[in-house]
This record gives sequence, C-alpha cells and structure tokens, in this order.
Amino acid sequence: EDEPRQFLRIPICIILEYTFSSWRSNLPRSTRHLVLALLLFLPTFQKVAAANPYQVVALTGQQAPGTDQARYNKLYTPTLNESGQVAFGATLENGADGLWSGIPSQLRLVVREGDSAPGTPAGLFFDRILAPNLNDAGEVTFQSTLGGPGVTNDNKDGIWTDAGGLLHLVARTGSVAPNSNGK
Repeated sequence: EDEPRQFLRIPICIILEYTFSSWRSNLPRSTRHLVLALLLFLPTFQKVAAANPYQVVALTGQQAPGTDQARYNKLYTPTLNESGQVAFGATLENGADGLWSGIPSQLRLVVREGDSAPGTPAGLFFDRILAPNLNDAGEVTFQSTLGGPGVTNDNKDGIWTDAGGLLHLVARTGSVAPNSNGK
C-alpha cells in the first residue's frame, strides 16, 4: 500500500473503506460490515505524524447534524481549508442530498434538497445540490438546480453562498447580472 504523501501544506482528504469484523456488534445495523469513513489528513504530515494525523469527519450510518435523526448513507469528496474546516456533500438514508461544513467535531447542515431556495419566488426549492466550495473563512458556496412552479431550463440553475452568515442567492440563470445595465 502506498503511504500518504505530503503536498506542500495542501490538505489531503482521504476516503477509506474499512471492514470491521470484530467491531460490527458495536456498529449500527445500517453500516453492516462496511463503513465509509471520511478522514481528514492534517496539512503537514511530518509535524503531526506522531500525534493523531487523522480525524474522523463523518461515517456512513452516523446521524447527520441538522436533521431529524436522518443518517448518512453515502459520503462525497470533501473540500478543506487552511483553518481545518471541511465541507462535503452526502446522501441520507431517505435519499435526500445535503451539504455539511465546519470543523470535524462541530459540523452543521448548510443546505438539503427540498429546502426553500433563498432569493427565489415562494415555492421554489433546491432540487439537485452540487459539490461545495469552501474558503478560509469557512464560507460555503455551491451550485444547485431548482424545482418548483415556473422553473424551466432557462432559469433552473443558481449559485448560493452562506458568506455573511445567511444563505443567499448569488446568481441565477435567466436573471439580469448585477452592474450589467440589463444587457
């Protein structure tokens, strides 16, 4: 097996699959024998190798923060920042996708499919949420398609961010771009 490599202080996220034969009696049934674990590889391997270089971010079968007892079913490739924060997408056991972010021990739900889409007319909701971007301030930006009345191929895509503390629309197809004089 290849050993993890250092890439000039660029955080590396490793997705590992583990089979737990002796531990399976202590795991929730939904995980069965396979647990997909997101592990955060700290930025400088050589300095932290003696300490605990890996930190569990999320596990399949684990309750997802910000949900009503929903559990992670699939975990997707995360993004990391220099502050040790992570943002990632996941599919819940009920089939809905969402995005979570924060430090590994304090994750928060950013958005979930079916949530009302801020900055759009009433009745529009997030239909398909794509991978997040995360800046060093911990602010998440993502693209999503919309669902609901009046949504067409010409206006279904948008970009949202939680910069400034509240989730808000940045841009939407079919809308006039800011400072464009309507052109």
